[in-house]
Amino acid sequence: MSVRVVLLILVCISIPVYDATAQRQSTSELLSLYLKERAFELAARDVMRRGGRVRPMPLARLRPRNDRIGQWMKVLYPESEPRIDTTSFIVESLQPIKRIRRPVHEALFTRTAWAFAGSQSRSPLDTLQTRDIRSRMQAHFGSPSRLVIDMDSVEALPAAEVIQFEYWFVVNDSIPVMVVDVNGPWDRGIIVAAPAALRSEIRSLKRALLDPVLRSSKRDPWADYYYNAVQRIWYITGYDGAMFFDKRIGRPDAGLGPPSILPFLENQ
Repeated sequence: MSVRVVLLILVCISIPVYDATAQRQSTSELLSLYLKERAFELAARDVMRRGGRVRPMPLARLRPRNDRIGQWMKVLYPESEPRIDTTSFIVESLQPIKRIRRPVHEALFTRTAWAFAGSQSRSPLDTLQTRDIRSRMQAHFGSPSRLVIDMDSVEALPAAEVIQFEYWFVVNDSIPVMVVDVNGPWDRGIIVAAPAALRSEIRSLKRALLDPVLRSSKRDPWADYYYNAVQRIWYITGYDGAMFFDKRIGRPDAGLGPPSILPFLENQ
């Protein structure tokens, strides 16, 4: 039996069996690899026997033809950062809808098929506390268009459906836009909703609408009711011009409207 045949047998015994999708190598490539590794091993043994040390080999990156692990990791850990929106939405006109005028615009906002942009990036708009954004929007746009006390049977709703506030806008004379808290005053960021036809532009619209609010340091005092559906507790939450506050209360009387900020200003 020739040396070549013996080496080939040794290679076949020592190499694990892969499935049909593994990258195939020809017999000559396997034999060449074995001879190379064998020569290195013998040389290393000789150096070590003489008291020397062998420099470690550089790492070899192996990539199978079907990168199943990579595909599996992408499923388990999708990219947390959304794709960068390179479009530039221009806000030519902006009409905030006052709470008292909300019924006039109700049909426009309730019949719209919405697309949403949440707080999924590391931008200041998505990492700033919601109560801070609320204070800045109070300074720029006044009070919200819709509050939790405007909702029916709040305590019976799923937690995901309970809001603290909604700002309604008509952008460029015809586009309905909503800005909604994510999960109450203690969370971060806000959600922006626009018609589904603007899905590809919604992040650009979000920046165009709210970046000017964040660039300004102006904040105005405010007070809202907030129902924590997990705790099943009502709060008055707000900003008194110097600090944020939360006060635990009983169920409020929706017929009396939103809470007044005046008692909290008087306590300063």
